[in-house]
Amino acid sequence: MPLAYGTTTHHPFWARPVMRTALDTAPECKVREGREKYHLRTAMGTRLPEPIAWRKKIAVHHGGGLQQGVIRRLERDTGTADRERLYRACFAELLDRAAEGALEPADPWSVLDGAVRRVRGTR
Repeated sequence: MPLAYGTTTHHPFWARPVMRTALDTAPECKVREGREKYHLRTAMGTRLPEPIAWRKKIAVHHGGGLQQGVIRRLERDTGTADRERLYRACFAELLDRAAEGALEPADPWSVLDGAVRRVRGTR
């Protein structure tokens, strides 16, 4: 998604020094009393308010709201809740472009627009 807006994202927790530290940290420090990242939460407990340092972990796809927002947007744009139809239309757009010799990465917005037109039957 960020690339569609011309933005590069970085994943600081995937940096080698951070990963090495995570791998070198004893497992019993990471999870204790049923809480993940126990050692980090404990360390940050002196720097952050307790509710923030110890807040419940919620994955984006498990209630952060992002997934439902994307689903609502796709349903609004396509007029259907059938996401598989849109995914197949995106794939068809890419295949058509490849058949025309356009093998370079396509503008994601033009692929999405073409797929939405396919799903709506306005192509």
